[in-house]
Amino acid sequence: MLINFQFRNFGSFWKPAIFSMVASSVRRHPSHVAEIGKRDVLRSAFVFGANAGGKTNFVKAIGFARQIVEEGLDGVSCDRKHFRLAPGKPEDVGVFQFTICANDKFYEYGLAISYSNASIVSEWLSLLDDSNGTKAVFSADWSGKKPAIDTDFELAEEDKLRFEVYKTDACNMPQRKRTFLVEIAEKGVRRTSGDFFQHFANVYFWFRRLIVICPDTAFGGMIRYVIDESARLSFGTLLKHFDTGIEKLSTQKIDAEKVLADLPADRRRLLKARIISDLTRNRSSVAQMTTHDNAYLVHYRDGQLMMEKVVADHGCKDEPFDRADESDGTRRLYDLLPLQGMFPNDTVAVIDELDRSLHTKATTEFIRTFFERADGHRSQLIATTHDASVLDLDLLRQDEIWFVERGDDHASTIYPLTKFKARFDKDIHKDYLLGRYGALPIFGKMKRTAHRER
Repeated sequence: MLINFQFRNFGSFWKPAIFSMVASSVRRHPSHVAEIGKRDVLRSAFVFGANAGGKTNFVKAIGFARQIVEEGLDGVSCDRKHFRLAPGKPEDVGVFQFTICANDKFYEYGLAISYSNASIVSEWLSLLDDSNGTKAVFSADWSGKKPAIDTDFELAEEDKLRFEVYKTDACNMPQRKRTFLVEIAEKGVRRTSGDFFQHFANVYFWFRRLIVICPDTAFGGMIRYVIDESARLSFGTLLKHFDTGIEKLSTQKIDAEKVLADLPADRRRLLKARIISDLTRNRSSVAQMTTHDNAYLVHYRDGQLMMEKVVADHGCKDEPFDRADESDGTRRLYDLLPLQGMFPNDTVAVIDELDRSLHTKATTEFIRTFFERADGHRSQLIATTHDASVLDLDLLRQDEIWFVERGDDHASTIYPLTKFKARFDKDIHKDYLLGRYGALPIFGKMKRTAHRER
């Protein structure tokens, strides 16, 4: 689970921003809280704010840091990611830090990067123990001429020798493009039974399971709802529950070359190579590829890519509907509803614009369904939304509500509703629209001229 996220100098966020999932003393909706050891952690948080206030940049900051962990700085673009409106010379370093619970242990993991050099400046991982305090698994400084990596752990001789080799290799690299966390997770854990290297794996796989969905990305979780019959029936029930008109999903074979024909030759080769690499690396027989118009299942057999197009049955099996035939709201549900099947499996999902293209009742029903499926599990739903109807204390706790606001210096800040000590019986929806909590658009005066017919 995510405990808190701190970051600075990313997008519209200039100064340090702190987002916390630690539960307050609020007593309403106790099922919205997971008890982990001595900590009470919220299962959900919803972020509100005006257009261009910074909500999307908050989600992008989480996704950006996760992508660096998984793919290194060669897998992201650092161009214009810093806060660009600071007076004087812009700050070059961006900082991202996560406090998480992974494999029943609490960790603090962070990294600082140089945007101009597209390199990691420093990186750290600490084990947080209520009895023994904070203990550095490693802290790495790559900023000077002599990179240094330290640990607070007393290692067994074999682990110590191995760690020294890894440190030497890492410090000999001229620029850090890849996280030390991933290097050790992929090497050390497979070769030792000690606890030390397991800490690297715990955190690495937490990031691998973290799901971030933005409006311009599609979550590829639909595969099992198409290839597995029982899962397909379950997904069909969800689609009916949300009144999409879809009875079930199925697939149609389609020529892969025709699907990719509209892409430039270079991009087509890269896409095919990436799909084949992903299938081979993950030892999977099928992958999902989503375009604006359709979703496809991709197989790699006998050196050839083979594709099946996902289609929907609206009650007439002879007239299947492509993704392009569906409404924008149904397409959005295609991306979101597979998450509902993952919430009983300790999933952390961060969604930008949860309500995009959805009716307000569909948005609130998605949230209610999440709480039902996540009950008793360590899953979390963190989402931004414009839908003020979600500001309902019969639906959410006060500490699950956050706001993002852009200030006079054009920098964004994020803050919780609990800052205002709102009572449980307050109409926070009304108070928000009246401007009590800020994070609303402020419209300037504009002269409106009536056009008369002549």
